Order: sequence, then structure tokens, then C-alpha cells
Amino acid sequence: MVEKTHKLQIEAGFSLVEVTIAMGVIAFAFISVFGLIPTGLNAFHQAIDTSIGSQIAQKVINDAEQTDFSTLTDSTNLPVTLPANYSFQGPAVNGPAIRYFDEQGDELLSSQVSRAVYQVRTRITPATVTPYFATGQSSTATDVDLATVTIQIASNPGNQSIPIDPTTNLWSSPLIPLTTYSTMVSKNQ
Repeated sequence: MVEKTHKLQIEAGFSLVEVTIAMGVIAFAFISVFGLIPTGLNAFHQAIDTSIGSQIAQKVINDAEQTDFSTLTDSTNLPVTLPANYSFQGPAVNGPAIRYFDEQGDELLSSQVSRAVYQVRTRITPATVTPYFATGQSSTATDVDLATVTIQIASNPGNQSIPIDPTTNLWSSPLIPLTTYSTMVSKNQ
């Protein structure tokens, strides 16, 4: 007589329920990660704007420092004049009041303005109040050999019109990101 033996064969694998649960856990994790992508891209874009803006500001400050001080502070040579401050037409006296730069921080010619990503406006305040920090007193004396250079950089790829505050001669817009830099330039004898 022949004996038949039945061996149980155990097959390794996952059941359909286990696979469905695992896919649900993975999908939940991916949705959380995908939700962070816009925030990361926004932070990256702001970091790029800050870096390029700093490079542009340094270029404009260098232009102002290399300009003859009497030309820099002589508002009669400039087309835009206000009682207390005016726009620096850098790097030349007859240069543009608003300068344009591309996405890498390179200055553009007037024929290339359509490619502009950054706009720069520079304000000069001649005869600046001298900083004085002794014993907590402030100084109200002005120094004719010292000028304040204020630089505004707008990240404005669409070349939208930016309103100017008539009291400060600076841009003011809640919709366009603006960064303001300020430095003092002195007359060298």
C-alpha cells in the first residue's frame, strides 16, 4: 500500500490587505513631503534674491564711491532734484535714474530692459547729519563732506510701475519686494 503524504506548502508573501495598508502609509508620507516643496522653493527664491541684491548693491555703492564727490552731491547736474535729496544718475551724470539688472545681477543696456529682473533706484542725501555717539547725545550738525547713499532694489521681473513716495523720493509698494541698503560716502581731499 502506498501512503500519500500531504505536505503543507507555505508560500512567503504579502496579502492584499497588507499591501493596501503599506501603500496608504507611503501615500500619506509623500503627501506630507510634497506639501513642503512650495515652502522650500519660496525660501530658495528669497535667498537668491538676497544674494543677487547684495551683489547689485555693492556695484552701485562702488559706482557712487568712484564718482567725484562734487559731482555726486551736486544736484544741479541731475535732472531729478528735490530740496533734501535726489536720484544718483550712476555711473555717469547723464546715466539713467533707474538701472536694470538681469537674473544674474549683470547690468542691462536700455535696449535690453525687457529682460530685467531687478530694478535699482539710488537716492543721494548731501550734507548728511554727522553720527555722534558720545554720552548718549545725538548730533544735529551736518557735514558737507559726507553724503548718504540709499539704494533700493526691487525684484520686479514684470517691470511693473513702482510708485514713488514724494516725501522721501523712494519707492513704496506693498506688492513688489523691495530691499533698501544705505551707506555714507565721504569726500577725500
